[in-house]
Amino acid sequence: MRETSNSLSIQYSQQPKQFRGGEKKVMKKSLSMLVASSMVLSMFASAAYAAETTAPTQDEKFAALKELGIFDGFPDGTAGLDQKMTRAQFAKVLTVGTGLEENAAASTYSDVSATHWAKGYIGAVTEAQLMEGVGNNKFDPNGNVTIQELAKTLVLALGLEPVEGATVEGASAWAVGYVQAALDAKIIPSFSNYNVAATRGQLVDAVYAVVADEEETVADLAVSKVSQTGSTAITVQFNRALTADEQSNLTFGLSQDEVSYSVTKAISADATSVTLTADYLAAGTYSVAISGQDAQSVTIVEGKVSKIAIGATSLMVGSSQDLDVTAYDQFGAVVENESFDVRAYNGTTGQNLTVTDDTVDLNSDEVSKGDIIVVSAVHSSTGTSVSKTFTATDASAITSLKLGTVAPLEGNTRITAGDEGLVLPYTFVDADGNKYVLPEGTYEVADGSTNNSVTIGSITFIATGYSASNSQKVVDASTFTVDSDGVLTFNADNDGTVVITALNSSAGASASTTVVVSATADVAKFQMTKPGVLVANGDTVTIPYTATDSYGTKIAATEFAKKDVNSDVTFMVNGQTVTPTWNSKGELKLDINLADNITSGTATVYAVVNGLVSSYFTLDVKAAAVATKVASNNGFATYYSIGGTDDIDNDSVNIKDQYGRVLDSNDYLLVTKKTSNNVANLSGTRGSAFTVTGAATGKETFTVGLDINGDGAIDSGTSIDITVNVIADDKVTAFTIDDLNSVNTVSPFQDESISLVGKTSDGKTVAIDQSRFLTSVTSSNLGAVKVAGTNVLKYVADGDATLTAWNGATKLAEKAVKAGDDAQQAVSVEFDTTEWTLTAADVNTVLANIVNQLEVYDQYGINIAASGAVVGTWTSSDNDILKLNADGTLNTLDVDADGNATGGSVTISYVASNGVIGSVSVYVK
Repeated sequence: MRETSNSLSIQYSQQPKQFRGGEKKVMKKSLSMLVASSMVLSMFASAAYAAETTAPTQDEKFAALKELGIFDGFPDGTAGLDQKMTRAQFAKVLTVGTGLEENAAASTYSDVSATHWAKGYIGAVTEAQLMEGVGNNKFDPNGNVTIQELAKTLVLALGLEPVEGATVEGASAWAVGYVQAALDAKIIPSFSNYNVAATRGQLVDAVYAVVADEEETVADLAVSKVSQTGSTAITVQFNRALTADEQSNLTFGLSQDEVSYSVTKAISADATSVTLTADYLAAGTYSVAISGQDAQSVTIVEGKVSKIAIGATSLMVGSSQDLDVTAYDQFGAVVENESFDVRAYNGTTGQNLTVTDDTVDLNSDEVSKGDIIVVSAVHSSTGTSVSKTFTATDASAITSLKLGTVAPLEGNTRITAGDEGLVLPYTFVDADGNKYVLPEGTYEVADGSTNNSVTIGSITFIATGYSASNSQKVVDASTFTVDSDGVLTFNADNDGTVVITALNSSAGASASTTVVVSATADVAKFQMTKPGVLVANGDTVTIPYTATDSYGTKIAATEFAKKDVNSDVTFMVNGQTVTPTWNSKGELKLDINLADNITSGTATVYAVVNGLVSSYFTLDVKAAAVATKVASNNGFATYYSIGGTDDIDNDSVNIKDQYGRVLDSNDYLLVTKKTSNNVANLSGTRGSAFTVTGAATGKETFTVGLDINGDGAIDSGTSIDITVNVIADDKVTAFTIDDLNSVNTVSPFQDESISLVGKTSDGKTVAIDQSRFLTSVTSSNLGAVKVAGTNVLKYVADGDATLTAWNGATKLAEKAVKAGDDAQQAVSVEFDTTEWTLTAADVNTVLANIVNQLEVYDQYGINIAASGAVVGTWTSSDNDILKLNADGTLNTLDVDADGNATGGSVTISYVASNGVIGSVSVYVK
């Protein structure tokens, strides 16, 4: 049996070595922080303290520690509390419990592979000297942990001292002092043998005892200081770190003279302060409101330039160089958009150098290597100035060139032909250790050059590599571009391997990096799933599918909205090629049509990729859907006052086909009176909406059905009867004023009208005649809202008002409203139809329909598109397929030689002037 000397280090001596200063208390501090941040786990309340006489079970302790991330269950969901604790498992518990960072680099044991799940944890505890190897450069990750090893590690980590002279039966001589200390601290219970392997459950008990014992009383929160820390920033300092609940729930407000300012809050890393940032703060005294605290006063002074700096570290002969002049305010923040008087003087020759927009011209006719260049910058409005002296260098000074690894574009796993804007990392340093930043610009390959190279500043870049598939350059050097920050990017034009070399001939320095560019990922497999719905001849069916590319990666459905992806798949129904529809979500829809002389049968749907059938399924196709009956009432009113009205149409009743599916059509709808009680009147014609109007008290029954043959009579078996009740005015016993708009606010931009909703004594809604009940409306605050006529509301000024609806001298209902004067702005963009299909022949008609459906609602619920008050722009997601003018009319439609649209999916969006967007999906056939 191996004996231990320190924590769980397995090469033990009789004299345990001590941790480095402060390390042995790290676990105690970490566990205390965990307890404070989770209010002692919240679970402790239910697991340990729900009944003072009931101790938490081991499972409850495990659940509490698992919530903190200290323990994990097994893949099958069990806790495995009766299983032995391995050294690797305990390494993780120590790492998480003590707040250590995983450190795979510190785990160099020969029996811990690079892919071992605990490598980072093992390295962390090794670096912290909490655990050691077992000898011969091995860690023994699957070895067991004994109870006395567990006890000693926790005692040392908690900063406890071993008990001198202790005798503990069943413990090894080296361990008795630590075991006794653990027993005294109630970290572990008494055992007959401490030299046996510990179970996961025993470790749970020990760690739980530590955590539960570390509960601390959190001091009352108080504000220590409020101060300005930026031109638009205020920092509130507290007397302690905020708890997790306080960080989430604490609210802040900023105001001056009853004017509130919108602020964003940022909590410091140690959670002891919160910084509030506004868009703009004028000089003055402000009040900071903090939930649960007294309001705090803070004085804001105007931010002003107090320091300027010249960021350039060296000047090189023969190029123009940005001097990087930057202004800082008194809070150390960069002040944007400041102008400076910048001058550069060659002290060696006595010449003034040309400076344009903070860029100095170091023309070799005026500057030579070794010249002393003095640069000065003055901020004229404040008089703040700075100067800096340089010794001019030349290209030979750039002695160190390094090129980094080119990473795929964000979100991608590989670099692919066609990628644009790939970043080439570089570090160029001169002999004095100053970094050299490439000058901004786009660079061309020199005329007649055969080596595919460009020179940027003092460095020449050469791209060597040709595609095996088309013998074209993998990277064209003319795509090298440097932005204002000195970031160098290029495009990958073709697949293959390219070596990019940076060369400074003057210094004899060079560096290279290799970039592998993969071919564009094509669709390799397209697996369709038979839709689990009834399909009738002529239906458009949504087909579920899964697609993978030539690299075996699943292709996201949204990728199939792109023409260059979905064009890789061809679809056939019963041997005939069909054109699919792809919307912006990547949903696949196919029209299922049998041959002209076949009403029903089977249809086999094939997906073909690269000329081969990738998947197929067979559908049982029923006869074409036809309307067969009106199935039910779907919201048509059944209670009316005299004069009240409601419509019967396909929205208010359910019309179904022969398969029981609801149809969105009222082409055959016909309504007739079944009774002739003269209680309710009926108007309307076949195939349109019918209007019912209350005429006299009583009941009237209507037959609602279908006239499929067009003979003016409802076909047998297609109808339902709906009985309406027309009630006397006194049976309408309650009224409410319907909502004005989404926020019940009277707008200065459009008058509002109000209407009443009637109710019977048992809560039934009544379609009422507004003019017979609503005779007037009054406002409690005519300075905010006034009433014109019977029910029209007009904005007067910002304020609150209570509206009262009257029938003569009888008060019917009240509603509290606001009058708002905020500047009108769009808050939502909506369309009735979100998916469209068009061809070259009907493109203008479809686009006009989309534009006509545009609804833009302001903060008062008003459709400002209808009034023409909205300002915005129409855009297309793919101008190569369909390009729009700003007003939504057609600019360009891509067509082939026969005048047919080349096709594809695009998203048409309307972008309001304040950035609110609404979109529809359009499939171009």
